[in-house]
Amino acid sequence: YINQVGSPVIIEDRVALLARHVDALFNASLNLVRQIGPWDGQRLPPPKGGIIRMTFLASNGLHFAEGPMAAMGQDPLAGPVLGAALSLLDALVEITTGPAA
Repeated sequence: YINQVGSPVIIEDRVALLARHVDALFNASLNLVRQIGPWDGQRLPPPKGGIIRMTFLASNGLHFAEGPMAAMGQDPLAGPVLGAALSLLDALVEITTGPAA
């Protein structure tokens, strides 16, 4: 993990504490990837303000989902991916910095 200020965090001895979060993220991502299929077009420019893009590299190619943050959070496929990613990030931050105040 590389945080917003560019400081890397490497966790080797507490990986088991993140396993359920990683599993949840992979499972939610698999559901999304199965539905959207691989992208076969040209590489898209970076998303503009208020738009997020989730990119997945799978054995059958590049997959991505893109849209406004609020809509993606409410989407039945993208929402669980975002939720699982945020849970993983929260757990990672807590392991490295301690519980939030």
